[in-house]
Amino acid sequence: MATDPDTKSFVLRSTYRMNVVQSLSRVGQLTPTSIAQKTGIRQPHVSRTLSELRQEGLVSLAVPEDQHKGRLYELTEFGEEIWSETNQIHWQNDVANIPSTHREIVAHLHQELGEKVTGVGYYDGSTVSMYYFHDQMRHKYSEEQFVKSSETLIEEFSHTDTEAAEIVGELRYEVQSFTELNRIVIYSDGGFLTIGLQSECQFEYPSLIEDCQSILNDASE
Repeated sequence: MATDPDTKSFVLRSTYRMNVVQSLSRVGQLTPTSIAQKTGIRQPHVSRTLSELRQEGLVSLAVPEDQHKGRLYELTEFGEEIWSETNQIHWQNDVANIPSTHREIVAHLHQELGEKVTGVGYYDGSTVSMYYFHDQMRHKYSEEQFVKSSETLIEEFSHTDTEAAEIVGELRYEVQSFTELNRIVIYSDGGFLTIGLQSECQFEYPSLIEDCQSILNDASE
């Protein structure tokens, strides 16, 4: 069985797996037909996803194996634990609508740095979609303020001379320091990931960027 970080990554990488696990976590026991109706996923995809989740020990069959009608599935104790840990992140948007690589990056940041991560969003060239916004930030800034500042700063970064930007592998990034927070801007998938961190957060930026690079590379293989 995979280690917890690997298993969380396994769930986060697939919208199908995210939706199936989420549905089971809310209801308890469901048939593939019921899951398909609740998630809007075609039943063959649901069946394949349930098989994948069973292989990872996240889902079990709640009826005898030889029962072919009314086959109920449920999360195992391990599955509930993994979903609980994954769901500790207070996602701003429907997590299933966030690109899988970005979900993994947010989960990795949250696991490594916890509450030191103040916010994560993605700028597609016109607007910022917030993925995560820490409660402490809400007392100082509205989400609209955070988004607007992100858009302004990322616009500046997008015009930065490539030779002046930091490079880790093929990943371009910049660290912007402010009084209350630092912001990492990473060029990714044709847009920009923006990661806010508490200003007192001390760690090796290149190491964190390499972790992000690894997640992006794994997805492209």
